[in-house]
Amino acid sequence: MSRSTTTGAERFWLDSVRLTAHVISSEEELFGIDNEHEGGFAAAIAERFWQAVDAEAIRRPEGVEVNLYVLRDDCLMVAVREREGQPPPAPLRQVASYSLEARDVACPFDETFEECRAAIAHLLEHANGLLPGLAALRAAEGRREGGEA
Repeated sequence: MSRSTTTGAERFWLDSVRLTAHVISSEEELFGIDNEHEGGFAAAIAERFWQAVDAEAIRRPEGVEVNLYVLRDDCLMVAVREREGQPPPAPLRQVASYSLEARDVACPFDETFEECRAAIAHLLEHANGLLPGLAALRAAEGRREGGEA
């Protein structure tokens, strides 16, 4: 894994303390990803990921959000896009990863909360890898609006 030179404000990162507090307040105990989830392992990972979003435990660069899509019961896709509500006339831009096998994101036999946090952090690293592509789209749009080819 390559090392990034961006600051925390320019990257996605997980606020583990906030996520932990949210899970304890809503579930009264800490447990990880349910490997017997009826939607499959990828859906179980996504459920915990969206719980972190709801808890506002995912810190993000200004004007950008991360999305997670369940493609199959064992496959996920990470995408970053401009946050809705950006000042017009900016079109909504999104850059997505290739599909990720759920078992490469988290161990299906490790239901610990630590594994859950590690899985979310792993997804956010994929999102961070997409940020340069989103920046390139923004720059290209700026050149096009400015009359450059």
